[in-house]
Amino acid sequence: MNLESLAFEIRPDIVLRREPDGAFLYDPRTAAVHGVNRTGAFICSVLKAGARRTADIRAEMAGQYDVDPADQRLKTDVEAFLHHLLKLNLLSIVKQ
Repeated sequence: MNLESLAFEIRPDIVLRREPDGAFLYDPRTAAVHGVNRTGAFICSVLKAGARRTADIRAEMAGQYDVDPADQRLKTDVEAFLHHLLKLNLLSIVKQ
């Protein structure tokens, strides 16, 4: 699936709880709790605030971390994390 052309957001019913070392996402549909590291927590916070495309997420990360938004590794890592969240059914794909 080509993620570049899509926009994503954390499902509205998902509860995001930030912690010092990351965050927990609670899915009320399954009663599952998923833990993510600090970087994952940052991405989830961005997605919880509203729909974002992968390029938008990378730009936000560039503002937070010392990283080039065009860096191929960043692109690969963000897309892998989004695929993981999609597999867990924690994301909604938003039409823009």
